[in-house]
Amino acid sequence: NFETKELKIDSAGRFNSAEESAYLINESTKEDVQNLIVQLCGSQPDKLAKATTSILDIYSNNVGILPVGIDLNLGCPQKCAEREGFGAYLVEKNDQMAVECLKCMRKAIDAYAKQHDCKAPILSAKIRLLDSDVENTV
Repeated sequence: NFETKELKIDSAGRFNSAEESAYLINESTKEDVQNLIVQLCGSQPDKLAKATTSILDIYSNNVGILPVGIDLNLGCPQKCAEREGFGAYLVEKNDQMAVECLKCMRKAIDAYAKQHDCKAPILSAKIRLLDSDVENTV
């Protein structure tokens, strides 16, 4: 069983203030993190790469263990995602940028694992087809 905790990395998010995110990280235990996949959202490859590295540093330094994975939310259908061009709207309007975001995140994870001589967390992406029903999405 994996647990997902979302962290806001820019002004586009509608919930999880910085204080809430800090609380979730600071209150995490090794038992919490050993099955944790942290979900990020965004549309700027460089910022997502930096956020990825920061997440790994924060968990390594504060908890002593890395999350099992990092997920890029490419499925958010909310208005804030449409307005800011992330989530499902990034895939719909600029699929190559979505791919570039994932490539940069993968490079950040691999560089971190190599530098710290540790197992690289998995990278995943949540997707959603907006004009389709669940059967066609799955």
